[in-house]
Amino acid sequence: MDDSIQVCEAKDPYDPAYIFRSIFGSKMKGHWQRWPFIDLEELKSVNPDCVGWIHMDGSPIDYPVVKQRFDRDYNLTHNFSGEKSVHGQVSMDFMHGGRMGDRITVLRAHHMRDWSMFKSVVSLVESDFLAAHPTVELIHEGTHYAARWFAGVLYHQRDAWPERTHFANEADFEAWLARVMSKNVVAASVQPPAGAHLLACCTCAYSIESYDAFAAFAAIEEQN
Repeated sequence: MDDSIQVCEAKDPYDPAYIFRSIFGSKMKGHWQRWPFIDLEELKSVNPDCVGWIHMDGSPIDYPVVKQRFDRDYNLTHNFSGEKSVHGQVSMDFMHGGRMGDRITVLRAHHMRDWSMFKSVVSLVESDFLAAHPTVELIHEGTHYAARWFAGVLYHQRDAWPERTHFANEADFEAWLARVMSKNVVAASVQPPAGAHLLACCTCAYSIESYDAFAAFAAIEEQN
């Protein structure tokens, strides 16, 4: 039996050691990163698709971000070491080309019942959780970004309208944003400033009304 299959086996799916192996894989041994001291060049030596790291203080979200492959299923079924995994990876939509700068940067990850990956994103619908986790941080190509959650939308995966990455013009963007705010289920007290670039974290939604997907939106502020 090869390592790619062994990494997915677990007697207890809530075991932290199993979760770590399933998300990061065998190639990350000796290359562990500790926020905020993230060495992207070292991470790229493990996985050339790595483009950053996402972190939400006080939550399990503390993972590398990879450039999504055109075959989206690969990122959902393989870990950071390229081995088969039920946890998959946090991936940046392939339409971005691995770069930030579009009006919205879309990230995707699984919603795992063991609280890993983007399950915490769905918890933003709870006011107490949002109050305790008002921001998310991202390191990309040497730049540290902080982003403040302002909205969340439930939707159907077959429609995927909240996952847009490009807009024809500012009016097109504003119309899309108005739709987001009209369907917002996150009780945030902030609004994105004019001209803000946004981060969208998209995942599955389980047992929330009749929807099967959820996207949380944060307004990005660039830091040193």
